[in-house]
Amino acid sequence: MTVPRALGGLQPLCGVYRGGFLAPAERSLRAGKNKIDALFAEVETRVIGENELRNAGFGDEMFHNVNTPDDWERAQAEL
Repeated sequence: MTVPRALGGLQPLCGVYRGGFLAPAERSLRAGKNKIDALFAEVETRVIGENELRNAGFGDEMFHNVNTPDDWERAQAEL
């Protein structure tokens, strides 16, 4: 799997997951453990660093959460 690191942490919603991740994910969810980051140590994981992301043309703004109308307004103002 591949996951970017930005804004001081991993960004699992932007990750690319392979079939081998399914079994550890199911096991974790059945155990009531919903934090996905803990599973990255169980499978081969490539972390894309902030410098690599910037060099590819991706800025931190793409990782900001937009969950509320205020977040949406802030995101529009930044663009």
